[in-house]
Amino acid sequence: MPALLLPISLFAKTLSYTLPAIMQSLPFYIFVLLFCIKFMENRRSLLNIPINYKVSLWMSLILLAQLIVIIFSYATATDKKLTSGLTTGPLSIFIFFGNIILIYFLVYLVIDSDSSEKLFFKSLMVTFVIFFVVVLLPQIIATSSTILDPLVNFTGHLFESHHKGRQTFYFNGSYTTSLRRVNGFEPEASYLAALLGIVFIPPVLAALKNKFNLFKGKATQHMTFMWLILGVILITLFFAKTSTGFLVIGLVGLCLFIVVPRKSRGLLFGSYLVIVFGILFLYIAIPGIHTMLNQYVFAKKGTDNRLGGTIAAIKTFLHYPIFGVGLGYTNHFFIEFVPQATIHNWEYQHVYSKIGYPWLTVLGGSLASFGLFGILPLSVFLRNKVRDTIRLKRKLIMKTNERAVFLRTVIDSFYFYLLFFGILSIFIFSWQDEIYLLMLMVYLQVIRRAKTIDG
Repeated sequence: MPALLLPISLFAKTLSYTLPAIMQSLPFYIFVLLFCIKFMENRRSLLNIPINYKVSLWMSLILLAQLIVIIFSYATATDKKLTSGLTTGPLSIFIFFGNIILIYFLVYLVIDSDSSEKLFFKSLMVTFVIFFVVVLLPQIIATSSTILDPLVNFTGHLFESHHKGRQTFYFNGSYTTSLRRVNGFEPEASYLAALLGIVFIPPVLAALKNKFNLFKGKATQHMTFMWLILGVILITLFFAKTSTGFLVIGLVGLCLFIVVPRKSRGLLFGSYLVIVFGILFLYIAIPGIHTMLNQYVFAKKGTDNRLGGTIAAIKTFLHYPIFGVGLGYTNHFFIEFVPQATIHNWEYQHVYSKIGYPWLTVLGGSLASFGLFGILPLSVFLRNKVRDTIRLKRKLIMKTNERAVFLRTVIDSFYFYLLFFGILSIFIFSWQDEIYLLMLMVYLQVIRRAKTIDG
């Protein structure tokens, strides 16, 4: 069962827009089923799950605060259709917190041994390889050729998540064949870049740093295949043709100074100089490269909504800094606070003004929805977990056995996960998808087991 969790969470296609966000895709229902199976196997297993009562208290208080501000936000909204209503909204909050508990319980029941921990991370690597061969590679080819369009459209029709009201992204059958950019199963390319950066890149970087082959589940000096995986991910990010993807590539470049041995950092810096001058040459010499880099990096257009949405989120937070306005109730306030200079574009006039202004920044949207009362406790919780890992890692550094190397790899991957998630949260991605919460819970479970068993 540990090998199933990650691949299941990839299939996040929206099944219905009328349901609360977390219930809109298949992984939620499969995880509920898997939890029921584990519970039926051992009905007393729930009694063994550790409960942090301080965390439980804060979750209850935040839930109560959300219910109160939801009533306030609904009452003040001039267009009730732009809110989640007084039925779906409160239900969404209960499901949001219930889903956190579900994933926590499921991960605890499934990741319950050293072998299950390694199996999960092995499945993560195997999942990416299969995902790349079956989905991403055909999409990369489709960015410059129509030969695989039928295959790309077929997989896109089956598994691709779509933005509501944005059919122009998918008019040819899939996002890739319509816009000639790689998106995986995500609604757009930038979401794929965030997925690769937050989920798949951290374990690879950590494995390279600690010389631990996640495929074989053992320490080794031969890391060629892990380097190949990283290279494939970076190529995919390039063909996603999105500023988020180029940002992830830049972050990987910086992280490699931590990954490689000190004696190799001079060579790495020299390689970067060659790459920069090579890109500069291609930018000048090849019109296609020049156009692409201008369109998605240097002279990117159509950023009014991202700027306007970010400002609207910040202003909403500043007006309601303590408790926020409630998850699912930011639309009214974003439209109220968005700068008028940023709304004179087709996307705002024909999409956002009609179905609501979406979060265009995860961090800003979270602050606007939950306020400091919801965000600060999470920050303190994660800070404490990082402190725990620092103490644990000091003990593990003195050990050279395979278990210790694996745990150091997971801890470093956790650090990279937090780094990429934190930086990319400035932008927007499918933050409520099960895969992001799943990865966090797996890291916390491995660290908890390491503290109680190995620490």
